[in-house]
Amino acid sequence: MRRLQRVRRKFSLSLLLTAPAFLASCAGGIDGNGASPYLNANNQLKIVQTDPPQGAVDIALDKEIVLTFNQQLEPFMPGHERNFEIWSSSGSRFPMNPVVGGLLVPNPLGGVSLEGNATAYVSQVSIKIPSKYFMPQREYVVMWRDAPSKGSQEDARLAGIEAMYGDPPDRLAAGSIRFRTGSTFAFSQRPDVEVVNMSPGKEIYGANGATLSNSVDGYWVANPRPRITFMMSEAVRHYDADGYGTTIPAEITPRAICLEEVTTNCFSGVTLGAINSATVTNQVIAGLENAAGNASAWSDYWRNNFYQYPAMIHTEMGRRLIVVELAPGFNFHEKINDIAQIIAVGLTGWQSVALSGSTPARNLKNDYFVGGFVHYLNINAQMPGGFSSIYDLFPGGWQ
Repeated sequence: MRRLQRVRRKFSLSLLLTAPAFLASCAGGIDGNGASPYLNANNQLKIVQTDPPQGAVDIALDKEIVLTFNQQLEPFMPGHERNFEIWSSSGSRFPMNPVVGGLLVPNPLGGVSLEGNATAYVSQVSIKIPSKYFMPQREYVVMWRDAPSKGSQEDARLAGIEAMYGDPPDRLAAGSIRFRTGSTFAFSQRPDVEVVNMSPGKEIYGANGATLSNSVDGYWVANPRPRITFMMSEAVRHYDADGYGTTIPAEITPRAICLEEVTTNCFSGVTLGAINSATVTNQVIAGLENAAGNASAWSDYWRNNFYQYPAMIHTEMGRRLIVVELAPGFNFHEKINDIAQIIAVGLTGWQSVALSGSTPARNLKNDYFVGGFVHYLNINAQMPGGFSSIYDLFPGGWQ
């Protein structure tokens, strides 16, 4: 089979059109850590403390987000996947994993219980991102969606956060917090070189029967030219850039990746392409596993099964970050007119940086890595509150 000529959209149209509509605005639901409320103070159910605080900088890459409320919550409501999400300044979105703590905590604002004779205890929601790590030096916005108005007959479990008590119970207004990560890497050495985090997107696994659209659903990208980054467990090297020398430069400088039309003086350790969203995931994984470790077979598989984009690769942060960017003058959807497409990125041939000439380099786990995300041609639906579109989240532009 030659390369696919067209990547077909297989996603729910309602998902595409409504996704930005339930993103939260900066218009409700938080009482600040300080004296003045961040957002709408008219709604009785509020977030009274956030960790990290609004506008924090230099946040740890493995930070868990904690939201403290002024009431107890219905325990299953915040955990619904539609109630929280996060966007980064690279123009990418990924789903959240919110958990309501089983143990209640004292209200940080003080107060007594409803009976008036004991300390008031309230709910906390802790949020972990699926990859466990944020990307360094990047701005993030965590958002929760607007619940139906108080007394509404609509089921708030599918549309926001509701208090446990009240007749009717209070419901949380939409809101968000914004913070920026630092650049500290602190991972212990592992038996193999590993991809600790990919952004945008996630690793693609070979689940039986699952399609690529199933595998990366929820990992959306609006930026037509996203910086695709791979946080590695340690500093890395590649033969195409470093040969077998024991002395290598501090970073790999920008190099063009190999394509069907470009096979010499190019970099084979990264491949980038679009693929039909209905393709069964384990078929792709099986093909990549068979090709891993053989540069020629690996390149042939990508050329024959993906619509490839020209791109550049370099490293940053002492070779701990692999960065892939589209070549100048190219955008996703440059030649494909579908509303959405699956973008896959593969790594192969990467090794650890040997500590000395006598220390052998260790290989990338499984000899390859492949991850992906959903790229949308346009996300412009109106959003509630102060944002007219998803692009208003980062008025300074994508990073």
